[in-house]
Amino acid sequence: MFCKNCGNKLTEGTAFCPNCGNAVRSSAFQTTSSMTSNTTGNEVFVRGFKCAGNGMYYAFCYFAPIALLVLGIYIAQYTNFGLFLALVGFLAAIFIKKIFKQSILYDESQQTFFYNAHSHLPFTMKSLSIADVKSIRLRYVKVGFGTSKVSLNDPGKYHVISLDAENSEKSIKVWFPKDGNAEEFIPVLEKAIQTSGKSLSVDKKDELIKWADFETELNNA
Repeated sequence: MFCKNCGNKLTEGTAFCPNCGNAVRSSAFQTTSSMTSNTTGNEVFVRGFKCAGNGMYYAFCYFAPIALLVLGIYIAQYTNFGLFLALVGFLAAIFIKKIFKQSILYDESQQTFFYNAHSHLPFTMKSLSIADVKSIRLRYVKVGFGTSKVSLNDPGKYHVISLDAENSEKSIKVWFPKDGNAEEFIPVLEKAIQTSGKSLSVDKKDELIKWADFETELNNA
């Protein structure tokens, strides 16, 4: 069996591709449910979606709608279709953050974290085996205008759950807005640590820090 999204070879009964995080729709998977018993209750959708810290979302959430709007206005000089494009771009800029949901899931059967497992955009998906996690941190971070690496994203205060891997490119960071629901994933993390047998703990710090301080901490990890 192979993943229809990336072509990765899968074992029978796999719920999500460990390479790209795509949900697997095999016949064996469909006969049980849309979610295996091992994953039920282990997925958290980010409440109060914003783009901060997730640069891969920025193009989708902002640049694409703005590009449609500008292109539509330009084409409108020649055809009415331009007005349609401009309207689509305008509506997308308003509503896309409400309909595009971020999620973090832990699949017990694969002992793997999946970031946005249900997304249809491969570049927004990530997966990380708990075997590759070296530390787990919860930080309260303030993102301001002009902040390094996230300057184009929404300023504000965020609870960040960071699943750190030896290879920083594989690390997963989930940004929950100030009034979000980061605490809902803590029990899932603690259960994942317990069942994996790894000597990990969730390092929690509640004091508000600047993005620059958090960035320094990440670089020194």
